[in-house]
Amino acid sequence: MIRKELFKLLGIFIAGIVIVLAISRLNLLDELIRLLSGAGVFGPMISGIFFVFTITVATGASLLTALSETYPISYVAIWGGFGAAIGDVLFFHVIRRIRRAFIRTSDEHVIASPQHIFKRIEHSPLGRFLLPIVGAVIIASPLPDELGIALLGLSKMNRFYFFLLSYTLNTIGIYLLLLGISLLT
Repeated sequence: MIRKELFKLLGIFIAGIVIVLAISRLNLLDELIRLLSGAGVFGPMISGIFFVFTITVATGASLLTALSETYPISYVAIWGGFGAAIGDVLFFHVIRRIRRAFIRTSDEHVIASPQHIFKRIEHSPLGRFLLPIVGAVIIASPLPDELGIALLGLSKMNRFYFFLLSYTLNTIGIYLLLLGISLLT
């Protein structure tokens, strides 16, 4: 089960690399900006999805910045935050599935494995308290969202609350990024 989940995650990662390489090698960024500028709310949403993954963050930031020249910053931040939250929830779902597979596997072994350590952390009072806080701080910071999502995925956080937290933090982050860029230009 773990291998199947890891292969799915690896496939998504490779697809992201291929998309970024295609956009950069074929000079498709200008065409993508033109296409997304006329896509209404879907332009910032798609850009927001690009914005949350480490491998596509530069492309996502470029798209969001370009869209903020066409649309108001608040509009781009609201819809970009929504797209970013969708991307985060997809990754959160994958982390949760891998976590469940790790826990099932660690129940079959008696030695202390990384899975056993994660299980002990998530069941300790301090771990239950700190995992969501540290995860939220990482999502709000310039650090890769994947690390924060992984920590939140290890916690017992409900998907709906995760979506609300991710949406709020990503919307604020995108707004501050676009505001800072507009003040510098």
